[in-house]
Amino acid sequence: MELILREPLDKIWADQDVFEIAAGLEGQVIRDKEGRQTLKFELQGKTYYRKLHTGIGWREILKNFSQVKMPVIGASNEWLAINRIRNLGLDTLTPVAYGKKGLNPARQRSFLITEELRDTLSLAVYAEGWPSQPPPPAQRRALITKVAEIARTIHRAGINHRDLYICHFLLDQSQ
Repeated sequence: MELILREPLDKIWADQDVFEIAAGLEGQVIRDKEGRQTLKFELQGKTYYRKLHTGIGWREILKNFSQVKMPVIGASNEWLAINRIRNLGLDTLTPVAYGKKGLNPARQRSFLITEELRDTLSLAVYAEGWPSQPPPPAQRRALITKVAEIARTIHRAGINHRDLYICHFLLDQSQ
């Protein structure tokens, strides 16, 4: 078993069964598919997202291997990737909790909890109007350069983002 709790969850959930708490959280289900559920919830006035992995079964694992893909067994890959990206100096999610239970990869239970990203706008949403109203070339080039720098940084570090889409790049709207 692995369990990592950071502030404030380390204090809020101290001396409790964190796996049961994480599994029992209530909120808005964002996604529920193939042994994974993403839930938006509030705790003590802050908003968080919980990804709960309940096991994908041997059939899904074997299917992935037959397609020469590594199966997503649990939350550990995302936990490690987020922390590596942060260590590279790139802005990303703030992880506050991670847990993993069980040795059988087909039935392993795990979770990841991150703080909500506030005051951000997806680059995909930002660019929706570009076909009819393109931004100045300098602005477009600056965005393309920044996205390329981020992609180069994570790929040089050996991080393989399995779904690196424009919607995963967020613009800070707080300034």
